[in-house]
Amino acid sequence: LVAYSGFSASNYLVQPYNADLDFGTGDFSFSVWCYPTVANGNENRYIFDFSTPGGGDRLYTQLDSGGGIKSGFDANPNGHVADNVWSYVTFCRRSGIGYTYVNGVNVNATSFAENFSETTRKLYIGIRFSLSNNVWLGKMALLRISATAPTAAQILEIYNAEKPLFQENAKCTLNGSS
Repeated sequence: LVAYSGFSASNYLVQPYNADLDFGTGDFSFSVWCYPTVANGNENRYIFDFSTPGGGDRLYTQLDSGGGIKSGFDANPNGHVADNVWSYVTFCRRSGIGYTYVNGVNVNATSFAENFSETTRKLYIGIRFSLSNNVWLGKMALLRISATAPTAAQILEIYNAEKPLFQENAKCTLNGSS
């Protein structure tokens, strides 16, 4: 298991336009395990920002100064992520509704019909699209993006299956026949 950290205005990840991320108005999901180290008192720390440079429809995940999780479709932070603790955050759109989950629990559902098909759209990880000082302060692991949206039961199942990996001194194996 690998975690990414050390984000700054000059140290972040970016995925240029990729047709595989053309979700249009269809279903999709973003999920990540995050470990904020100094969330409280440090507002607008971006885990990811999926944006076009000139504006337009946006999706982002950020932590506010109180540890609240906020996405591009949330008017206010929903859910809470504590400092120095691994948390599983999922944002997905199913049938025009945007859902926010923290540790497998739905904390928000809002109409979200934005169109994600612009060829200038980029995915920024660890920073806001404007490359400002809104960098992620902490670690993240297992960032996943899909052109499908898991059900609430599947999100909870993933959380419960993966949370043992984030315990101190965890031991894990890959097993099975497939």
